[in-house]
Amino acid sequence: MRRILEVDADATPLLTPAMLARLLRHPAGGAKGLRPSLHFTPLLNKADTPLHLAYGRLTAALLAEQGISSLVTCVGDAAQPPVIERWGQVAVVVLAAGGSRRMGRPKQLEVVNGASLIERAVRTARQGNVGPVVVVTGAEDAAIRAALAGSPEGVAFVHNPAWATGQASSVVTALQALPPQVDAAIFLPVDQPLLDPLLLRRLAACWRAGADLAAPAVGDELRGAPALFDRVYWEELLSLQGDVGGRRVLLAHRDRVVTTPALATWLQDIDTEDDLRALVHS
Repeated sequence: MRRILEVDADATPLLTPAMLARLLRHPAGGAKGLRPSLHFTPLLNKADTPLHLAYGRLTAALLAEQGISSLVTCVGDAAQPPVIERWGQVAVVVLAAGGSRRMGRPKQLEVVNGASLIERAVRTARQGNVGPVVVVTGAEDAAIRAALAGSPEGVAFVHNPAWATGQASSVVTALQALPPQVDAAIFLPVDQPLLDPLLLRRLAACWRAGADLAAPAVGDELRGAPALFDRVYWEELLSLQGDVGGRRVLLAHRDRVVTTPALATWLQDIDTEDDLRALVHS
């Protein structure tokens, strides 16, 4: 273990979350003997105190960054379920492929308070600090890439050549492009400039607590975007066609959707010139 962690033989190290994550994923440590056909899921047990739970969460977050899913557990405690949280990669997919028919010009490039809608959406996705960010482009592929040319590293692009057929094609394009280590995806529309990154963190927290479907609610009203879909629902999303998105899947499984509170202003979208004018002058 000391060799893996590069610790001096005479030292008495404090095992930090970073060290534990490194030990667990190392081929001579927790992943010893792991074959490609096997699924590797570390169990971070004994999360029976606030300090231990925090330690487990930090370790799990570091593993997730490396594409390794894990479980924070408290096996043997009859007072609570054995699995406290699951951790893994949750991607945020920014849907920016549309042709802005109702706006009459590319709304992705419209500026609100000094930044274009696509810049604001990507900034929100990154500030959510949930996981990798993927931007789906279509009608304005070159212009969107140019607008984001100065963005920090870590933003991936995928082009949807069938963007004109509707939003479903962008959902399908994104899911087909996501790597196998991604466990869930949050679909984020490009046209919600007032969205608080807190909502993305809340959706991810719902997933970690066990929700396979999570969406915002304003009062008692379920809203369809942004929304989170665990991989178990991706096959259903892949069957969507036309100008529909994940809301259809949410409504089909309404009894399984876990909602998290949101402000109506966060979810205000921009579809028309009047919407933009009202937002700018509000």
